[in-house]
Amino acid sequence: LCTHDYQPENGYYVAPEQPGLGQELNDEVVKEYLAYVIK
Repeated sequence: LCTHDYQPENGYYVAPEQPGLGQELNDEVVKEYLAYVIK
């Protein structure tokens, strides 16, 4: 679902350099999920 797969290095996670949580959604995977709009 996300474009980055962060894994621990020597038992620790390295802080990403991207803003926020450092994650981006994979648009191709997101399109496969159903979405509902409730009005």
